[in-house]
Amino acid sequence: NKVKVLISDVDRIRWKQDLIEDKEILENLLKEAKKISVERDAKLEKIKEVIQNKIENGYNIEGNQIYDDTFNIFKKMAIPAGAIIFLLLILFGGIYTLTLFTIFGNPTEIQTFFESLALLQLSPDILAYYILGSATINGIMAIFGAGFIKMARDVYHNELPKFSTPFIYFTKVEGLKVFAFTILVQVIYNAISLGLESIGLSMVGLFVMILINLLTLLVVPFIIFDKMPIFKALGASVSLINQKPFKILMYLILLGLLSLSGILIFFIGLIVTLPIIYCFNYSIYENIVNKN
Repeated sequence: NKVKVLISDVDRIRWKQDLIEDKEILENLLKEAKKISVERDAKLEKIKEVIQNKIENGYNIEGNQIYDDTFNIFKKMAIPAGAIIFLLLILFGGIYTLTLFTIFGNPTEIQTFFESLALLQLSPDILAYYILGSATINGIMAIFGAGFIKMARDVYHNELPKFSTPFIYFTKVEGLKVFAFTILVQVIYNAISLGLESIGLSMVGLFVMILINLLTLLVVPFIIFDKMPIFKALGASVSLINQKPFKILMYLILLGLLSLSGILIFFIGLIVTLPIIYCFNYSIYENIVNKN
């Protein structure tokens, strides 16, 4: 049932016209694509100039504005973000449990480990597995966190929150950067923490963790929104946060306590209040970079 078409039967004039029209359409599409790329690149360069200017000349932030922005975002994204966090906690809770059984072998050793929390007493192999496993899980969670910050940005700009948003950076280079950055920070923190524990200063590790989280607060937004390389984003975050560290730390602690207050109304309450951290993360970024 094949249809045979002879070259002599082809309307070469019409065929040529169709090819010319297709060529014009493709050229116009290419021109528009280049225009979008140029406009986007120009916008990114402008934002980077704004960030550099604020690093050099300082900035002002108002607590009331940050709280207003945070809670306005939170009201719109708490339910969808909470539902996704619930599913992620189930998923990663299972993975974490499986990892512990893989490392320790049986529940008794896991219980002993958590009762003693003596990482220095573990064999080098098990310690390496534990550090790498926890860093990997934190890296994956950080990619989801980047998606939640993107969701906060969408809501801030009056877009409806989408359930797919927390997953979008798993297919983007920015997600890989966030993953690599998180693993790097986690490994460095574990090394510092173990060093402090070895000389009897384990409590100092808590302050180191708070300091790292504070100074790197803007790294993920800079990576995903402003397309910065990892170390440039880190340098910009440290420079900006270091201008007002105590003020921002106070905001972070208050909202962190509010987020953890969900424990008082059982596990479901914690799931609903956890997204406030991502709302705050975007609010700080918005107020430092795009306002005043």
